[in-house]
Amino acid sequence: MFIKIEVDIDPPMGFETEAKYLLNPIPFSINTYKIPYLFAGKMHAILCRKWKTRIKGRDWYDLVWYIRNDFSLNLMHLENRMKQSGHFMQENTLDIKKFMELIIRQIDSIDFEKAKQDVLPFLRNKSGNPRFFKSGMRANLLLILLIICYMLFSNRVGHIRIKACGENNRCTAS
Repeated sequence: MFIKIEVDIDPPMGFETEAKYLLNPIPFSINTYKIPYLFAGKMHAILCRKWKTRIKGRDWYDLVWYIRNDFSLNLMHLENRMKQSGHFMQENTLDIKKFMELIIRQIDSIDFEKAKQDVLPFLRNKSGNPRFFKSGMRANLLLILLIICYMLFSNRVGHIRIKACGENNRCTAS
């Protein structure tokens, strides 16, 4: 197994960091983006990564991880990232309508079988299909997006938070 570490030497503006203290393998501290800005980076990968035929199912799996752990997404930082990478026009603002158009376009383009094959090497139990990629995944992702939309129109301007979907596939927003 390989671990890839990337250092962004030209990060987009509008982010906050925090110090993390780890004990293993030896005690050390590291400065990292706060979670809402990491989430924006993952959403940037989902929206802007050039897949061609090599989809990164890991990105979608990670999206569910952020949601399941009740983390918020910083929409303004996502906009800054997209402008910096040339995926969003400088004079525009990333509003909910445009965000929904972009993410729905990505969901519609997913080959879930290829996404599943990308994720399988990272799962402990490789037999059977990962629950994440069951046939109703597109509908579940669209439901998540409706909750994101609700959150953007609520009082949490610039940040959105999604409560994880339970076994009954019902999602809630806060």
